[in-house]
Amino acid sequence: MKTNYKIWALVFTLVFCYTIQAQNPEWLLYSAGGPVYSVDKEMDTVWASTNGGIMKINQTVGMGIIGVKSLGLPGNCVLYRIAIDSLGNKWIGTSGNGLLKYDGLSWTIYNISNSGLPNNNISWISIDKLGNKWIGTQGGGLAKFDGQAWKVFNASNSGLPDNNINCLSIDETGNKWIGTKDSGLVKYDDLSWKVYNASNSGFAHNGIECITIDKSGNKWIGIVEGGIAKYDDKNWTFYNPANSGLPSYEITCIAIDQQDNKWIGSAERGLTKFNNQTWVVYNITNSGLPDNFINCVFVDNLSIKWIGTVAGVSEYREGGILGVKEDDDRNTGTKPAGYALLQNYPNPFNPSTTIEYQIPNGGNVTLKVYDMLGREVTTLVNEYKPAGKYTAAFNGANLSSGVYLYKLSAGSYTTIRKMLLVK
Repeated sequence: MKTNYKIWALVFTLVFCYTIQAQNPEWLLYSAGGPVYSVDKEMDTVWASTNGGIMKINQTVGMGIIGVKSLGLPGNCVLYRIAIDSLGNKWIGTSGNGLLKYDGLSWTIYNISNSGLPNNNISWISIDKLGNKWIGTQGGGLAKFDGQAWKVFNASNSGLPDNNINCLSIDETGNKWIGTKDSGLVKYDDLSWKVYNASNSGFAHNGIECITIDKSGNKWIGIVEGGIAKYDDKNWTFYNPANSGLPSYEITCIAIDQQDNKWIGSAERGLTKFNNQTWVVYNITNSGLPDNFINCVFVDNLSIKWIGTVAGVSEYREGGILGVKEDDDRNTGTKPAGYALLQNYPNPFNPSTTIEYQIPNGGNVTLKVYDMLGREVTTLVNEYKPAGKYTAAFNGANLSSGVYLYKLSAGSYTTIRKMLLVK
């Protein structure tokens, strides 16, 4: 029998940070101090899985985190995957602690001791049109859960060649496309299994990291150390740094927007946009991304990109974030809604740049610049400031080229951003 916790979840409201690239408010950063592994959206609220809880992001209300320590789970429990069903239930896969269901009021825990779940390490959750949950595990194969009964597929009782499932995507006709850790890609049509691997499909490796399906039914597959494969059910096309603008062989995630652009996350090489002709790479030096290691990309119904990184989740809206204005609040008399340290502009710069920040309450403010070794370069601001928006100029004429950090401290709020000096 599953474990059900009828408790009210504690929501700790956290200060959230805005990151804006140059003078165009396209990027926002939401951070709870750790990595974000997965993102989904329900109406106007974004949910993201992280260590020890799920982030709840609403651009009007702000950001909070719902912790799971009160469930008896470790405070640093990794919530690796999140998916939201048609009723608004959040299904959350953990690393070692089973499957969680959160209905907005109470939690339900499914694990190997109280359910048909074959393994407590959950690597993927997909929900089909009938509401069935397809749960990939590391070591236990694939489980199907219809809300009442469990059915397990593994290497012993099915055509699944590997019990380690990395990813799963469901096409329009209901076929399940399953990426395995070491045994290639598997298609399951509810009757039969077909395996695609290095010996019959040209994969560089048999490890499949991610898969997504576009409107035309093409499968876009991230191969471990092999770049991307596109499969149209007849032909294979491969993209990697040697033959395209893809910056990395290590692809972690792929999402597709309403214009058929592919948004590709990589390990240590940032985010790439591919419009089927040209490639554009976003990283910490030319965008509002806080880190180049991308865990996930989610495109919502407004074509906003939510990028989970090892340092939080970035919201990227091409053309500008709604509700973020360039007007100076000191001139309008409007009090800023929260603390924010914006990306310097221009960036990269030589030798001067401008740093903008805002504070919702008066208090002592410090703004300092450091080198990458943590040595203080200069103090730009160290004084009392009333609530408002401010700018500070930084000149690196006497410094060598490289990445520098700038840190804002105001009250209990502290955040750090990077900037690049190029001479």
